[in-house]
Amino acid sequence: MELIRKAYADVINVTLPNDPLNGTFSSLGSIYAVALNIVFATAVAITLVYIIVSGIKLATSEGDKMAIQSARKTLYYAIAGFFVAVGFRALVEIIINILTGSSGNLPNSVPDF
Repeated sequence: MELIRKAYADVINVTLPNDPLNGTFSSLGSIYAVALNIVFATAVAITLVYIIVSGIKLATSEGDKMAIQSARKTLYYAIAGFFVAVGFRALVEIIINILTGSSGNLPNSVPDF
């Protein structure tokens, strides 16, 4: 009496394309570059949102000194965050330029998925 039957594997030939991402991520550096572009674009977008929010807070303060101070503080932090993001991006570009001897290694756009 046989409780377990033997199973035999079959070979399935599956042909995969050589590069399913069409060369978008050819190296770890290109993945890092796209991630950096996404982070930078997000930081700039958040900065713009906070500048708009501080403008709305300032417009609706109705002369209240605490509300005006809060709006100015929000604007100050938004501008400081923008300069930190731009400084980080510039620092990365400078480091890439020093290490590789060439500039512009980061792609200027985010690939379409």
